[in-house]
Amino acid sequence: MSEQAAIRYRVQILDAHAHLFRVVVEIPDPHPHGQEFRFPAWTPGSYLIREYSRHMVQIGLRAGQQSLALTHNQKNHWQAPATDHALTLTYDIYAWDRSVRGCHLDQNHGFINGAALFMQVSGMEAAPCTAEFMRPKSSFAKQWKLATAMTSVALDNDGFGLYQCRDYDELIDHPVEMGDFAQFEFSVRDVPHYLVLSGPCQGDFKRVCEDLGKICEQHASLFATDLPMRHYYFLTQVVEEGYGGLEHRDSSAILCSRGDFPAPSDKKMSDSYIRFLGLMSHEYFHLWNVKRIKPVNFFSYDLGQETDTQLLWIFEGFTSYYDDLTLVRSGVITIEQYLELLAQSLTRVYRGRGRLKQTVTDSAKDAWTKFYRQDENAPNAIVSYYTKGALIALALDLIIRQETENAKSLDDVMRALWQCHGRPSVGVEPQQVEALISEVSGLSLTEFFQTALRSTEDLPLALLLESVGVQFHYSAAQAAKPKGGFLTSVAQDTAEMSLGVTLSPELNVAEVQQVYEDGLAHQTGIAAGDQLVALAGYRITRENLSTLLNRHEYGAKVNLHYFRDGYLNVTEIEVLPPKANTIYLSLAAEASEQAIKRRMEWLNVAESP
Repeated sequence: MSEQAAIRYRVQILDAHAHLFRVVVEIPDPHPHGQEFRFPAWTPGSYLIREYSRHMVQIGLRAGQQSLALTHNQKNHWQAPATDHALTLTYDIYAWDRSVRGCHLDQNHGFINGAALFMQVSGMEAAPCTAEFMRPKSSFAKQWKLATAMTSVALDNDGFGLYQCRDYDELIDHPVEMGDFAQFEFSVRDVPHYLVLSGPCQGDFKRVCEDLGKICEQHASLFATDLPMRHYYFLTQVVEEGYGGLEHRDSSAILCSRGDFPAPSDKKMSDSYIRFLGLMSHEYFHLWNVKRIKPVNFFSYDLGQETDTQLLWIFEGFTSYYDDLTLVRSGVITIEQYLELLAQSLTRVYRGRGRLKQTVTDSAKDAWTKFYRQDENAPNAIVSYYTKGALIALALDLIIRQETENAKSLDDVMRALWQCHGRPSVGVEPQQVEALISEVSGLSLTEFFQTALRSTEDLPLALLLESVGVQFHYSAAQAAKPKGGFLTSVAQDTAEMSLGVTLSPELNVAEVQQVYEDGLAHQTGIAAGDQLVALAGYRITRENLSTLLNRHEYGAKVNLHYFRDGYLNVTEIEVLPPKANTIYLSLAAEASEQAIKRRMEWLNVAESP
């Protein structure tokens, strides 16, 4: 079979004020019986049908100078007539998706997620591709540059020009940022890393790069390997309020808030900066886990329909375990700060009744229909394969360390996955994972996997954390730390009274977003969408609901006024003691030397705190 000719893509800004990209695709050797073109319906790493073809404004086809009619035979399929000539496809894309999963364009910058811009030439997905990004001619773009991890061929001094990719899959796996962005460079194992910041922002970016360097080095050290890429880009869109990331083979697309960065004069680790570093850590770990170690069916995506796997508890869950763990192992945060994060993750799982109804493997299989389409009942119906998967990783790590006296750990499992599947590009089958973990650890884990993966039983985390000198406290939320966290002492703070709801953060009124099963709101018939007005005659706001509840003794009965569908309702509620739904962790005061040593090995610290 002869080698396929390269498919040539050319991208230009048609109208930044109208948020329009124009893409021209040249197909030298189309199918003689009529070439088909398809638009992806989703993007790898984000398991939701997004129907990217809906952003297409217009499309046209030529063979030389002759215009040809395209048949739109399916929602994201177009069919060309038979021809012996090369084809040129031209289409315009509306780009106003301020996320890491789509495209965004205005007079300040342009961002491209490949699956949302580049159409597939059916049957030629394995053909090499080139992508030429044309320099914008508008006056607002005089200082623009372009950043991407694609392999360059012929560029100008600012990165615009011609790039090449091995195939279509590689083409869409390299996001692109263009604009007058700031770029900072640091090196990890002699591989250049670039932090690209698009959008107005201020901060101590020298410190940010130093911290990222430590985190990336720790990840590389875990896998005990040279880095599997020539360079790496953190393509970061900085907005007023935002959070999100999407992994790619040699880069990641990041959305963060301006307030996440530390000021040069501030040497503390703010919660928002820790969250930012955790996000960067998560996406970087994906370099190995899911981009190279991946399920069998992720080697050849069908981007027109769902491609599911029950292994997301590993590929997202284990990644979620190592993202924060790596922060403490690299020395970027303290043990206390790590245990704060761990307790909050535990609380997110334990507060939802969904953990008692859905297994983590079902959660993974339902990613397309439930996890990425969460509604107001989500906490009561589903469990996250991210957070539950991270707790499974924690349990496995502590079990292996305890049973082997630290001779083995989950780190050895990850290295084995890399050597057996990632490095040789061999897909992972579901049944192989459990066998590999048992083989590497030398332990019989059949019962554990049955409980963790195929049942809704809670994991024995209190006992396992005790083995590393960490105490597990399951109690009512405390006013000082209502989301859970690290306790310097076991003494209990004032209990946080709760109606058992979450309120919408986007509205000025106290509108109910979610109702937790068995809470006060559930018991009195409050529903999502209700606007809470007054408790015992006092106006309710998003900030004061707990304070108003705390004014009353247990057993007191008070009136709650709320609007539903524009009608004012009143119901009586009985103020009851808050239920245990929050996790707090502390260091055991009388931990054994063995437990302290195990904790030191687990967290990679030089000495016990």
